[in-house]
Amino acid sequence: MTEQPVRDTSNRRSVSPGRAIVVAVLVAIPFVALCWVGSYAKVDPKLGGFPFFFWYQLLWVLITATLTFVAYRILESGRRHRSGGSADASAASAESGEENAR
Repeated sequence: MTEQPVRDTSNRRSVSPGRAIVVAVLVAIPFVALCWVGSYAKVDPKLGGFPFFFWYQLLWVLITATLTFVAYRILESGRRHRSGGSADASAASAESGEENAR
């Protein structure tokens, strides 16, 4: 039999429950807004000749991208906070350790 590779889980860090709730709400907002079709299933007001139905959905593309970016930054700041430093500093120390090993 071949040996199974061992996963290194030491780099994984849990996210605080408060941050996880904020991130879940940020990700759920676009889902709820776009699943609630009755709120935007109409023609008026038109914007640049486009019915409300279409430009409302296109607007949510930008809003969703922004909310996803904010959620990502919240998760990353939580990981940096728990690790006690920035991700750049740990990467730089790992690179210097490799150079010293040569």
